[in-house]
Amino acid sequence: MLVPVSSHDAATAAKSAAAQAFKVAMAAKENASAKASAAVKAAAAAAAAKRALEAAACAARAVAHAQAELQRKTASAEYRLAESSPKRQLVAPESQKEKMVW
Repeated sequence: MLVPVSSHDAATAAKSAAAQAFKVAMAAKENASAKASAAVKAAAAAAAAKRALEAAACAARAVAHAQAELQRKTASAEYRLAESSPKRQLVAPESQKEKMVW
């Protein structure tokens, strides 16, 4: 059974329901905004982490290249030094020459 309600009471109830619905909508909007902001921050952090990993990988490649170049130059310098130094022939000491059999 329906109870008759005055138009003033109905308007007040509708206004109250609308105000409550507005509060709920605003809370949902703030919640969605906070989640979106957190997602943007997470994406930015992930992008920054990716850039940091790429920079670290680039630095590791540069170090490896520098080490290889240093080894190459060291080997080249040792080779040139060995080539430029006078060749020494092994000569037995005088005391050993007498014992040698030719």
